[in-house]
Amino acid sequence: MDREPVELAPSRTLRQLARIGWLAEQPLHFQARIAAIGRWTKYRRGALLHDEQHEGKAIHGLGEGWVDIAISIGPDEKIVIHRAGPGIWVGDSAALAGATRAVSVRAAVDNKVFQVPAAAVRQLLKEFAADWACFYRLSHRNTTLTLRVVAELLSLRPKMRLARLLLRLADPTAKVRATQDELGRFAGMSRATFRRASGKLIKGGAIGMGYGGLRIADMAALRAMARGY
Repeated sequence: MDREPVELAPSRTLRQLARIGWLAEQPLHFQARIAAIGRWTKYRRGALLHDEQHEGKAIHGLGEGWVDIAISIGPDEKIVIHRAGPGIWVGDSAALAGATRAVSVRAAVDNKVFQVPAAAVRQLLKEFAADWACFYRLSHRNTTLTLRVVAELLSLRPKMRLARLLLRLADPTAKVRATQDELGRFAGMSRATFRRASGKLIKGGAIGMGYGGLRIADMAALRAMARGY
């Protein structure tokens, strides 16, 4: 039988994850239960949080840093399909299904990750069956993001595709911490196509290029370009 606390304050244990992303949108009693069964772990740049075809033993919530999500397209070739920032949670589908992972997740920079063991999550769901709804929301969120990324790659002109990518990757200071080569790969563009697309955004005053990344100079202009204006 589900048991709910009468009143709770936002968990200090969860830090930023209680303020952004999927978990921040869930009820406080659910946040408290997640906080009680997980722990913070540091991953150095380049370290694997999890690899595809490995057993789903934990769910990871990114509190600080960036992760690259990649999928195999051949026996010896992987491509990064998305770079995600704080607030994203990964590993839920494999952990809850008792299956192997479909993607690999690697730290793009030094990270702090809240790690929740799959066994603890399954035990939680035995005690609080209504919490399944929270995990369905996570699955829906991640599936929607995946479909949006694929749809943009298939249908949008390069300038629009790049503008939308930059809006997703921008941090609160309007900086995008990725190299031009990385951005081109994330957007599925050749170097020549990326140069043309980024040149249009620069000419329109939306962005400025810099060492190791770029800055968004005019957020409203970039949003307009992302809509095709």
